[in-house]
Amino acid sequence: MKPSDEVYDVIQIGYGPGGQAFTGFAGRQGLRVAVFERYPDPYILPRATTVDHETMRSFQTLGCATQIAFDAIRPEKYIFFNKEGKTLMTVDWSRPGVSGWASYNTYQPELENALDAVARRHESVEIHHGWEAMDIRQDAEFAEVTLRAYTENGPAIPALTKTVRARYVVAADGGNSFVRWHLGLDFEDLGFSQNWLVTDFRIKRRSERHQFCGQNCDPDRPTSIVPIGQRHRRMSFYVKPEEIDQPLSSDRTWDLVSPYFSRDDAELIRHTMYVYHSKVLWRWREGRVFLMGDAAHLMPPYLGQGLCSGIRDAANLAWKLARVLGGKESDALLDTYEAERRPHALELTKRSAAMGRFVCIVDPEEARKRDLACLSGHRPPQLPAPRLTDGIFDLPADGQVATATGQLGPQARIILGGKEGLADDLVGSGWQLITRSSIAGMISPEAMAFGATLPLTVLEVGPAGSGLEAIDIAGEYANYFDLHDVNTILVRPDFYVFGAAKAAVEIAELLLRLQAKLSAYQ
Repeated sequence: MKPSDEVYDVIQIGYGPGGQAFTGFAGRQGLRVAVFERYPDPYILPRATTVDHETMRSFQTLGCATQIAFDAIRPEKYIFFNKEGKTLMTVDWSRPGVSGWASYNTYQPELENALDAVARRHESVEIHHGWEAMDIRQDAEFAEVTLRAYTENGPAIPALTKTVRARYVVAADGGNSFVRWHLGLDFEDLGFSQNWLVTDFRIKRRSERHQFCGQNCDPDRPTSIVPIGQRHRRMSFYVKPEEIDQPLSSDRTWDLVSPYFSRDDAELIRHTMYVYHSKVLWRWREGRVFLMGDAAHLMPPYLGQGLCSGIRDAANLAWKLARVLGGKESDALLDTYEAERRPHALELTKRSAAMGRFVCIVDPEEARKRDLACLSGHRPPQLPAPRLTDGIFDLPADGQVATATGQLGPQARIILGGKEGLADDLVGSGWQLITRSSIAGMISPEAMAFGATLPLTVLEVGPAGSGLEAIDIAGEYANYFDLHDVNTILVRPDFYVFGAAKAAVEIAELLLRLQAKLSAYQ
């Protein structure tokens, strides 16, 4: 069948939460996106559970954070405990992160409903369920994707096919990605793999125990215990090698769950075996095709970063595609997607695997040694989030990189124009210049003209009485500036800091360095 004469900006294959986020980000930029999802209906069972503060800020940008938070649970702590119930380590989630949000545990179908709703608000977006990708071809100008109709029982009979064209293809088709297989792309395998039984329940009787979030490090049966939204709960159990081929049954599941709650407390809605992998693609781009989410990286769930990493991929790729498709930079800009995202995802995958090795010690003597070390204060370090170290950042040749560069920029509550709220809600997201100085007379006409092309939002923020336009209610921006010894930061649309200035007189130069960085891709 001949391809349609219509040429989209992007054909997206797959429509899980990462793909939904990409569709939303691209739609906000006005990109013409055609989404094709294999399954005729949305997937109704939960998979991922945790969204962190950075991901919630992305949802805020898309317009669905409040809805997602309403159904979610915000745990204050994640507790690791041993066979005797003694606390080995506690991760404190009680304070909001630098992005202005806390971490939440969500019920994925509700999260996807919210993401889908905001994606469909954009007139430039088409979403097609029940179409499976069969072939991808590309040349110097376009990519062509051939699809066939797919039903819940498999390919439609008689076979229905169509071919569509676009400037680019985004593969968000999950861990069993057709696109990855079709292109012959290989994983870097980090060597960590485990079998776990994942069980999900609908709560009948709520109690404080429902909100408990933690990891039982019992060598007899490592177990994960997490709430997933307001009305559901997940229990995950390490599967011993000799158990892998044993048949699953609800009775077996209830036997495992019985120390925690009973059939009177909850209804079993799913039990299935998962293999936790630790793999990251070597290449995330093949010509006009980009891979994201689980199609590009598979990480164990111990840090709750699988879904979050997919949302980061979406935020990073969308703003760059918008600039290239808008004619502002050349296609070469898109090479920075892999350069920035792969090392970040790789580091989180390594950390997730290391945490998995910590909690899943099944040798009793080794577990005893681990417990003694933790109880003596020798716990695994809680590392800061990885920073981005390559790509569209202010990276001077002399190596004097500001500590804020490549890290997440802050969002806090402010008062602006008599209104109080999170900064992005009051000034808008996108490129942001955040400063604790008045920039009047500090920015040259050339730098101002470049800022207008981004476009750039300026937030002058300080304490009450400072005379700046926005009030830093809790002093969070001041704390951030003091921590990094800077006066101003220039933040990208995906919330990462391009660069920083120590004095107001350096702000114009900071903007011009971004202009020079982007000009290298023209």
